[in-house]
Amino acid sequence: MPDVTEAAVAELVDAGVLAYRNRDYKAAIIHLQHALDVEHRHWRAKIYLAMSLYHGGECFTAYRHLVFLRDNCPEPEICAKAEAALAAMNAEMAVKAPMPEMTCTMKKPVLPLPPVEDGSDIEWVKNERD
Repeated sequence: MPDVTEAAVAELVDAGVLAYRNRDYKAAIIHLQHALDVEHRHWRAKIYLAMSLYHGGECFTAYRHLVFLRDNCPEPEICAKAEAALAAMNAEMAVKAPMPEMTCTMKKPVLPLPPVEDGSDIEWVKNERD
């Protein structure tokens, strides 16, 4: 019976990879998640699932899968692909949504008061670019 399960998982993974290559990310996600329901540590399924999620618009979930792969996968090739995908995602996000430059300035109290411990005496101000 284990051969049937392995064959079924292999078919699901192959169907997911094919859907991914055809840019049908929704179908790829379904096939690959079904495969991973049976074989939780199928590394090839996990990397294709992460990339399908990313291209399907689920960036945060994809990021979590890629971090898990990078940190836990025993296959160096898949770890390297996960690391490269994470670097590409980080670079893309930095271009699409750069963090605004900000400065921290202290508000001047009207009366000399002791500092407040909750941070309410700090004001964040957006820098104006030249």
